[in-house]
Amino acid sequence: YQRLLRRRRDDTVLQAGDLRLCDVHADVLAYDRVSGTDRRRVLANFGTAPVTVDAGTWTVLVATHHARDGVRFDGHLAGGEAVVLGPQP
Repeated sequence: YQRLLRRRRDDTVLQAGDLRLCDVHADVLAYDRVSGTDRRRVLANFGTAPVTVDAGTWTVLVATHHARDGVRFDGHLAGGEAVVLGPQP
């Protein structure tokens, strides 16, 4: 989670954007941070089982599983996994 915290510290949208909670799955904390037209989505699976969420089209900016950084988010979260997502370029 150190990398996720570092991303928050370095990203003004995550620091100061408006907070909008999202309802995606019972085990997943999900919210958007929005500043103007810029958006981030944060997903954290607090369960032990993998889940699939309908999160739209995003790029993984940083994840607890390093291999996912920089790739298109496929909607899957492993148990205990968290991701910070940004809009696809």
